[in-house]
Amino acid sequence: MKSYSQVGQDKWALEKVEKTFTYLDVGASQAVFHNNTYLLDLQGWTGVCLDKDVEHSDEHEALRSSELSVANGLEYAWGTHFGCHNETRVGYLSLDCDEDSTKILKLLPKTVRFECITIEHDAYQHGNLYRSEQRK
Repeated sequence: MKSYSQVGQDKWALEKVEKTFTYLDVGASQAVFHNNTYLLDLQGWTGVCLDKDVEHSDEHEALRSSELSVANGLEYAWGTHFGCHNETRVGYLSLDCDEDSTKILKLLPKTVRFECITIEHDAYQHGNLYRSEQRK
């Protein structure tokens, strides 16, 4: 099975979650290349991708079955999102918003449980500045 993500996050999520589920991809960026949830789409998962950049919205619409919300994760109505989607459990959370990832993680409703999470903490660039806080 081909991985589309940068370091195999998509395959890891499929290994950790044994059944088809939903996902939330925050900081989704491109629709396919280095995307952490495209492979999940191909495996029958459904989900929501969120990115503050409108640049990839046409590509996403053409190539993905998932919903794309063009919005800043720091300003997104998380409570409303999960209320509208009636979700309390999500299979996979992919979070890649650079230095905002920790702040966004803290904004997610505590009532939602994620089966597995990957957070791109950019430790190669920032050391443990964000990674330590995200692991709490």
